[in-house]
Amino acid sequence: MSALNFGPLRISTIPYLICLLLCFLLALNFIPGRKRPEVRVFLWLILCESAWIVGFILELLAQDIQGKLFWDSVQFAPSLACTVFLLGFARLYTGCPKAFKPLELTALLVIIAAISVLSFTDGLHGLVRASPYLDSSVVQGELAYDFTFLDWLIFTLFYAISLWSLFLLLRKGARSHAASRIKHTLVAIGFMFPVLGILGSMLGLRILGHRDFSAFTLVLANICIAFALFRYRLFNLLPLARRLIVESLHDPVMVIDTDGVLVDCNRAMGALLKIRRGRLRGSAVSSVFSSWPSDAKEILQECSGECRISLGSSPGQQHFMLDCATLEKSDGTPGQEAAVLGKVVVLRDISDIVEAERSLHTWNDALESRIHERTEALEAEVLKSRQAEAKLRSAGQNIHGTQREIMLTLAELVESRSKETANHVLRVAEYARIMSEVRGLAPEEVSLVADAAPMHDLGKIVVPDGILNKPGSLSADEMELMRTHTTVGYEILSKSERSLIKTAALIALEHHEHWDGGGYPQGMVGTTISLAGRIVCVCDVFDALAMTRIYKDAWELPRIYEFFRDQKGRMFDPELVDLLFLNLDRFLAVAAKYPEVPLDARIHEGTGA
Repeated sequence: MSALNFGPLRISTIPYLICLLLCFLLALNFIPGRKRPEVRVFLWLILCESAWIVGFILELLAQDIQGKLFWDSVQFAPSLACTVFLLGFARLYTGCPKAFKPLELTALLVIIAAISVLSFTDGLHGLVRASPYLDSSVVQGELAYDFTFLDWLIFTLFYAISLWSLFLLLRKGARSHAASRIKHTLVAIGFMFPVLGILGSMLGLRILGHRDFSAFTLVLANICIAFALFRYRLFNLLPLARRLIVESLHDPVMVIDTDGVLVDCNRAMGALLKIRRGRLRGSAVSSVFSSWPSDAKEILQECSGECRISLGSSPGQQHFMLDCATLEKSDGTPGQEAAVLGKVVVLRDISDIVEAERSLHTWNDALESRIHERTEALEAEVLKSRQAEAKLRSAGQNIHGTQREIMLTLAELVESRSKETANHVLRVAEYARIMSEVRGLAPEEVSLVADAAPMHDLGKIVVPDGILNKPGSLSADEMELMRTHTTVGYEILSKSERSLIKTAALIALEHHEHWDGGGYPQGMVGTTISLAGRIVCVCDVFDALAMTRIYKDAWELPRIYEFFRDQKGRMFDPELVDLLFLNLDRFLAVAAKYPEVPLDARIHEGTGA
């Protein structure tokens, strides 16, 4: 091997030096993400390309043909290895689980090793270079030779590998959305330049007098790849809009790959951890977040989900909602599972919410204390009038809760204005309980409907006694006034936020609505009427027909049966009518338990007269 000429830098070496610098810059950016398989293979590709370029430079600097032949032989291994790593990268980048199968990689490495040996020993057999010579038309001479059959065979094999790799990259670009399509196309074009450069050399083309113009194609290739890396975030999971969206967020955001490595984060995350983002990228999640709460570390390391975490100490403690979501990629093939790319973690600052919750708890405690004091005062007042409320105490033995007792008492007070309906609210409540049970409602829903049902006619408190107790039919004006009891009852009850009273308000408003829309006050249809309203409608009408009223006698059971069958699907929910018929014996048992007691008799019984 002859000495090298390190005299004045030759102009022809400048493109190679530029290419070598670009390779160095690319490698620096790939090193933090080297734990990802596609990045690791790409890094090896860049390193082989750098070795290839160094061989080019040393060949240019060699003074005689023997030196140039030696450095030309050195270039064979890294140049062919570039093609192999290009295929591995294309496979991983387009979704293949492995870069190479063991047998396939072994065969390629054996071929590269054999070609390198043949190149170094070409002086003995001449299989690689035919008639090598120095082209004096190029300054300081350029190694030139004709290609042998073995050269064309090698070229065909590795050119086919390169074309297949480019096809994989271009296909991925065609199947991607617009931003990713540009990125993938740039990568494919970048790798296309060296392939075209080698093809041009083998076809005898010249650029600026040089037969070997690989340096120019490598520079173009690295420029395309650098543009894809820095402009379109080649190996990042976050899209191009990252700087416009993610970086503007006040909430910390980070991306974790499948190996548990933090591959990207925004400025807010770096500020939260008090670590430069450059140091965070490529760090293991287990080490970065080792001091965080155990439930947060479990979500970060093993699965997706969300949890609350508190960082720091009081005062100044920060509270976050950690939300971790899986990133998946699908190639659109039906029935094929999407590949998991990693996880995106967002920490939403909820410090203000936590502080508001604490204030709310304090306020609730104070409010509950005041309610407790007021309840005790009310209970003392109720205790004074217990002797005068024997009937209410008897009815209240089967009702649980102070709220339900007050509601039932108020309902009976309204109904007591009618001379024939003393036990009406009790019967309707029990009918509603039976109907709710057989309809399949949950126990708590059954209690809610049954406890709210007695308040269905609360609005009658505004109806004059003359109309309420009129023996005959009502006039149109009287009927219109009577119908206002639905909206009046709703207005009285709807001001409360308690579920029981809200249900009672809904029943008061809707218990005269009909299934076919012919009811009042809103003309609601079908299931737009609440289930509680439909249940009380059936129960209220059944009791009105089965009991004597001042304006009518009690109907016989066959007549009631015929009426409900006729109104099924018109006035009543068809399903509820069927349930009424199936459980008629239970309804009749309630009617027998709470018979109609005229007002005069009820007063007589209550006073003991």
